[in-house]
Amino acid sequence: MVFIFLNLNEIVRFEGEDNYTHIFTKNGEKITVSKTIKSYDDLLNEQGFYRIHKKYLINIQYLQKFVKGDNGYVILSDGSNLEVSRRKRPLFAEFLKSIQKEM
Repeated sequence: MVFIFLNLNEIVRFEGEDNYTHIFTKNGEKITVSKTIKSYDDLLNEQGFYRIHKKYLINIQYLQKFVKGDNGYVILSDGSNLEVSRRKRPLFAEFLKSIQKEM
């Protein structure tokens, strides 16, 4: 067993795959853990992370662009282009408006 300690600001995104989650860091590292993405969503939803799809949980600080159209997606600073689920698009847009007001 290996323990890896990361600061939240080092994590760009999480990607769920069945009962595993891939954690992608700002230095391009990919770490796979045997925990569901839901467990990370529950833990981090108040910490600057947002679940944009059943498969993706992103760190908002790495968000560069949100394209809201029919095939909505985000582009993160690591170059990843991730789909935003149709159901979550309106909620995500509202979330972004709310955090923009706080700035």
